[in-house]
Amino acid sequence: MRPSSRGLAAVVAALSATALLAPPAAAAPTDTVHDYLQRHRESVGSPGLAYAVVRDDRVVSQDTFGTDGDGAPVTPRTAFLLGSVAKPFAGLAVAQLVEAGRLDVDAPVVDTLPWFRLADRKVSDRITTEHLLTHTSGISARDGVRFGDRFDNADGAVERAVRALAEAEPAGPPGGTFRYSSANYLVLGALVEQVSGASYADYLRQHVLAPLRMRDAVVDEATARERIPPGHRLTFDRPWRFDPGYDESGVPYGYLGGSLTDLTNFAIAQLNGGTFAGTEVLSAEATARTHEGRVETSSGSYGYGWRTRDLDGVRTVHHSGATAGYMSSLVLVPEQDLAVIVLHNAHSMARDVQQYEAAFNVVRLLQGATTHDVGADPVLAYGPWILLGLAAVVIALLVRTALRKGPRSVLRTSIWSGAALLSAVAAGWILPRQFGAGLREVMLWAPDMAIGIVAVLVACALTLGTHLTLWLRHIRTS
Repeated sequence: MRPSSRGLAAVVAALSATALLAPPAAAAPTDTVHDYLQRHRESVGSPGLAYAVVRDDRVVSQDTFGTDGDGAPVTPRTAFLLGSVAKPFAGLAVAQLVEAGRLDVDAPVVDTLPWFRLADRKVSDRITTEHLLTHTSGISARDGVRFGDRFDNADGAVERAVRALAEAEPAGPPGGTFRYSSANYLVLGALVEQVSGASYADYLRQHVLAPLRMRDAVVDEATARERIPPGHRLTFDRPWRFDPGYDESGVPYGYLGGSLTDLTNFAIAQLNGGTFAGTEVLSAEATARTHEGRVETSSGSYGYGWRTRDLDGVRTVHHSGATAGYMSSLVLVPEQDLAVIVLHNAHSMARDVQQYEAAFNVVRLLQGATTHDVGADPVLAYGPWILLGLAAVVIALLVRTALRKGPRSVLRTSIWSGAALLSAVAAGWILPRQFGAGLREVMLWAPDMAIGIVAVLVACALTLGTHLTLWLRHIRTS
């Protein structure tokens, strides 16, 4: 799913778990949280936002702000796309099958999915369910982006997406380095389908969403068209209504939809040992196991669909997620029976950290601490403007050259043409790879950066064409 913000991923996670050092204090007045989130919404440019605070088995505070992509007021029943907050749901589904004795987390995936493979079968044959859950399969972050966002809504979409991974070159051996990759959870979706005999969406409906009374949840294209309004992408720091479509192949890792009410029910179950309103979706022991950090990351640890971190005895269990148009965060503080949910109907890679940090700032306010405010990522915020400026300079120099009807020498033509080619390669190939993606993914996730890249490419193409034309014309007239 989300590209790098994946150079940003480590920063996001590192910032997310800081400043939870104070012991539990009396809850801050609701208007303190309300005022903070109102200011936050305005600072990050989200047209709509919803939040809730959960303690034990009840919602103690919630509110909504602004409008959805259709211009209607956001309510607790407004559906949002949840992005990678879908991963804790996939972890829960897998944990249910493990608890029922139908799946072994330590067994190779190929024991259940004989057709599963990466480009190197010696690697993929050794990948276990545990490796997928903890992002230690060896599948790269880049391939998680490259094979995601397929917008495939036909029957068998999850299996087709997993079969496409046969082209993915492993980045390392299974059980080695933590590499956050949504492709891992894509494969988990296929495992759930194979073991249960149902589509991933149907399994989730029957065994997770219905017991948790998640009545606004979305796991298919038809329901998405009815319930999910368009989100927004921040382009040059302004929100623009955006609806890229739904992706049923992506439900296991990011295209799960739901409302604030849905997520409060899910959070209550997580805080109450897997039980909601008297219905157990997972045992307390198994729920606790999903929350355990099992592999160290640069900013804490990762469990079964959850990020975790301990700070001076205060343990947080959390996940965030984004799609092109939405951003969500869910933070649990299990030892305090506390959960905070913040949902945005806009996303910007430049403001990803700011958006993710909001839920943690609410926790800080509830702890009686001060908020930890961060700004936009300067590279992602100013990069598009720099690229547009570069394109403008190149065009200005090109006009100057054309008016002078030069250069005419082979050396000058070679220098200008070479510079144009190098700039085009840097803008069109090297820069997108810094996102852990290609130009297609940059266009989806960072449209302002894509506009800047395309402007540079056009300027370079015009420069190359003009200088070669002038030189050839000079040769003919000499």
